Amino acid sequence: MRTNYRLAEKEVAVVLSSVAEAVDRSDPMSRDDALTHLSSLVSRLQGLKRKVRISWQALRLIFKDCCLMMRSLNLEQLEEGSRVENLQSQRCRARLEHLDSVADADKFAEWKDVRLTRILVDYMLRMSYYDTAKKLAETSKMQVYFYVEE
Repeated sequence: MRTNYRLAEKEVAVVLSSVAEAVDRSDPMSRDDALTHLSSLVSRLQGLKRKVRISWQALRLIFKDCCLMMRSLNLEQLEEGSRVENLQSQRCRARLEHLDSVADADKFAEWKDVRLTRILVDYMLRMSYYDTAKKLAETSKMQVYFYVEE
């Protein structure tokens, strides 16, 4: 997933720099050259879109399989387990459901915001900013994803 994300970022950066170079040129492009240049950029972005869609579909299948495995677990055994195991399974289930819900490309921007918040909360917890992490998780309604000891 990270590799695909990096490749997508690089591809978008190349397209944006190419557009910036075309705008900043000292000699104006002819109409045909501009049309050819824009067509190549559009085809590049369409290829990127196709690759991202394929990656999302594969990721969605993986998460659906994980959800099926989680559902197949015997819930009674989880209830008999310790409180921590139960909380961990709830967080895992919530994360899987969340990732399954954002598998649609239209919700990708919202997913990025939630992901950034989760990374920030995780970082704050690792750096011992427990109160700040807890407040950020609560204001973002993401406290179910994290376990903060009180």
